[in-house]
Amino acid sequence: MTPCPYPNNAVFVIICELPRYSMGRITSPFRQLYQETVSDLQTELKAALVYLGHKSAFDLLLKEAWNPEQAAMGNSTLPTVLDKLNVMSTIHLRKLIATLVRENGQRDAVIEKLEERIGVLESRLNEIKKRPNTDVSM
Repeated sequence: MTPCPYPNNAVFVIICELPRYSMGRITSPFRQLYQETVSDLQTELKAALVYLGHKSAFDLLLKEAWNPEQAAMGNSTLPTVLDKLNVMSTIHLRKLIATLVRENGQRDAVIEKLEERIGVLESRLNEIKKRPNTDVSM
């Protein structure tokens, strides 16, 4: 055994050294975290859903809202993947609501035009009914 090179009254500070293999990326890339989170949601949440409509809605979220916007979610500074998925779901729902409102407005315009035409036709019909019948049949 080798003698200690430090005097007996020396104070030692213990420094925890990280293993050399921990150098580099500490957090996983977003794409990996995204895939893991979606996989967990599919196996745990989707599998537990009772109504088929909810399962198909989950699939639509994945197909229409989450997958196409992976890059945008990866650039987001929101802290968790679930936060990013939630925000994307909300944005997707808002887009769908705006589409429905626009389509509803177009239908309202068509209905108004049809109501105007019906009003004109009713007026003509009332005028025809008020005229005296001059047809003489023999």
